[in-house]
Amino acid sequence: MTVYYGVDVRTLDRSCLAHVGGRMVVRLPEPRELDFTMDPASFRYITKRSGWNVVVDYVQNRDIEAELRQDIHRHALAFFVEKEMIPTRAKIVNQLNELAAPFSKELGVPLEFQ
Repeated sequence: MTVYYGVDVRTLDRSCLAHVGGRMVVRLPEPRELDFTMDPASFRYITKRSGWNVVVDYVQNRDIEAELRQDIHRHALAFFVEKEMIPTRAKIVNQLNELAAPFSKELGVPLEFQ
């Protein structure tokens, strides 16, 4: 399972940029889940149901595997939050500001992320 969480820089536009006191300030959007993937071949599950359950699931167009994936996704995100594995906005901003020096040099103006 893979979760990408962070800032979608594709959503940046001119309204996110400002010249403040001789610096270029970039206001970042809120961090969010960018992608979630899992390899269904890595999961094994066994279902025990009667013939009637199979018929009802077919008629209702119910997909137990899809329901299981949604449940895994929900529980995985809750686990990541509980274990503080999801980066905070402050951490993302700090990391970007630490990496901003080469860009500042190239732009000829200090770059600051907020």
